[in-house]
Amino acid sequence: IEGAKIKTLENAEILMDSSRQQFRIVDATVDILGRYDLRGHGHLDYRNRSGQLQRIPFQEIGVHKTSRSDTIYTYARGVVLDTLNFELDPQVLYKGEVQLHSREELMRVDGIARLKIADSTAVRSGWFRMVQPIDPENIAVDAYTPVGADRDSLHTGFHRQVDSTNVYATLLGNKQTYMDKSIFLARGQMKYDGATSTYTVADSNYYNGRFSTGNIFRYNNTTGDAVGEGITNLDLNFGLATFSASGIIEKKFADTVLRMDMMLALDFYLSSAVKEVLYNDLLNYTFNNRDIDPFHATFQKNLGRIVGDSAGMAQVNLGLTQTGVLTMPKRQATPLLILSDVKVFWEEESGTYLVMGDCGLASFDGKAIGKRIKIYMELGPRRSEDYFNLYLEGTNRNWYFFNYQNKKVSLLTSSVNVNYHINNTKPKDRAIRTNEGQIQFGIATQFQRDRFYNQMLYIEQMMKGM
Repeated sequence: IEGAKIKTLENAEILMDSSRQQFRIVDATVDILGRYDLRGHGHLDYRNRSGQLQRIPFQEIGVHKTSRSDTIYTYARGVVLDTLNFELDPQVLYKGEVQLHSREELMRVDGIARLKIADSTAVRSGWFRMVQPIDPENIAVDAYTPVGADRDSLHTGFHRQVDSTNVYATLLGNKQTYMDKSIFLARGQMKYDGATSTYTVADSNYYNGRFSTGNIFRYNNTTGDAVGEGITNLDLNFGLATFSASGIIEKKFADTVLRMDMMLALDFYLSSAVKEVLYNDLLNYTFNNRDIDPFHATFQKNLGRIVGDSAGMAQVNLGLTQTGVLTMPKRQATPLLILSDVKVFWEEESGTYLVMGDCGLASFDGKAIGKRIKIYMELGPRRSEDYFNLYLEGTNRNWYFFNYQNKKVSLLTSSVNVNYHINNTKPKDRAIRTNEGQIQFGIATQFQRDRFYNQMLYIEQMMKGM
């Protein structure tokens, strides 16, 4: 009967929508206001991935409608309060607004969430904004540009304190101070694996098994160990020399040292003549050393990140197969030096990254060498321009020393021929000017080489005695 009043319905059930029935609101109190209109309140029984049943209160249920009939849909809005201790996932707490729309398959949240970190001293994490649809069986937190409850920027990765040499990890957490240096960051979706007690932040390609150049961060909620995998420059700025690293960064809870297993790509200016004689010398004095495998999975993964895409990597591998030359795609500059299997660690006392031991000399000036070689290396962050020292040792104790600081490369080798070419380079060929300034190279002193070599030898012996 038109205009008749329908009695308020108690303990009713509402199915949204009527065909898919993706949402079932129970214990509802409903007033039917017309053919396409209702008002009420009720509850949704929510089961997270563990099967735990939790009841979400919806204080407002109604119908959205305009003059167009195809825009009529049922909606429900509710608020999850602190007192509910609500778990979107067994490892994700949530509070805030919850919305249902009959036109959508998933519930939406608009509030703040927090991860259930077992030991807050192992990783910094806090409340973060969460505005997204929710699949209870596959919670994937949007961690591309996370913000905190107060809309401050949050980060996932490793950071170095600006006023000390301490390195710490964050997982959707804020830095200790905004000035702290981020040495590795991961963005993407955050998922939790209950079988391994691991939180992972990675891009969607990684989760879908496709080629991904994005960074990955994993945190084990049982051990407190944090691992980063991907590409970074370790927040190092060498000015007119470029540096990037790809590989694994690991901070074990039981070990305060930050350790890395990386491929390093280093580029700086040398004249063509010096590069040619230096390449031939390196090739000669590593000839009898053990080979590296450029098609090994780890080598391929790390180089793939430095190259940046699968098509470019296919081009690199084609060149390796046909000519044995490691050449980057045309759109990308080929680094002067690529080192693989480099074991790097952060030395807190000096506040520098150190390398000592054996690594792979993959290429020099875009030409494959592919041999194992002894290395000492120091990468020094400084408030002004950063610096590096590099020492390579071939067979018969032939060595090559490089120092970079203040836009100048200094090098010295055990080879009379290489040193002769460095010393006799014409002044106009010793430098190159760019939009950012001028970089030059010259001969290093024996004192520079000996000071660095003896310093590294001392640290190496001290570490063996620990």
